[in-house]
Amino acid sequence: MSELHPAAGGPVSRIEWVERELRRAILGGEYEPGQRLRTVSLAESYSVSPTPLREVLQRFAGEGLVDFTPQKGARVSQLTVRDAQELAEVRKLLDSALLSGAAEQYQPHDWADIEVASRLLRGAWQRDGGHSRGAEITYRAFFDRAAQPNPSLRLRRMASLTRELGSRYRLAVSESLAVDQFLAWHDNLRAALRAGSSAQIGEAIAGEVDGFTAAFVATQLDVP
Repeated sequence: MSELHPAAGGPVSRIEWVERELRRAILGGEYEPGQRLRTVSLAESYSVSPTPLREVLQRFAGEGLVDFTPQKGARVSQLTVRDAQELAEVRKLLDSALLSGAAEQYQPHDWADIEVASRLLRGAWQRDGGHSRGAEITYRAFFDRAAQPNPSLRLRRMASLTRELGSRYRLAVSESLAVDQFLAWHDNLRAALRAGSSAQIGEAIAGEVDGFTAAFVATQLDVP
């Protein structure tokens, strides 16, 4: 049976909606790293049976969002320095290739949309300092719009997933990261996209991703 959920933009099955909403909750920090995800309680909350919910958690385990052990259940995976560094390397490769290919296809209407997305991002980060769902939404929306002209749907999806997984690490440093620093990274990327230079785009992506990663590593050094 399919239902129309307002956030979906079209008909989706109940379990697809649950998967999307639970993913959003984990990535948005509503469930803390290490927190137990009780299948029965979640099934009751989302009005689904436990069996398909277990399948969702197993898929999340494959993505690294949860640690799932049969007979013991699932917990939200811990944020680790190693995972942050590995994710950063993957993201630099994917986003550099993705945005370089997109920049080759830009038309005037693309730039109009990208500038709107940039203004929304700047406004959200200046208002909330990056530690809000709205700031994260505008962050991903900017990248999605900047990447849209790239004809490779597979590359766009892979890069989007990597960015999505990185949201937990961005959230972890959002209160300690200076907004001016983030906006400087953002402006460097906008300038690189304008120039259409693959080398500049790669450098701008690396500057931002490495900056976020270094900020996360610093937070872990303070953990006793």
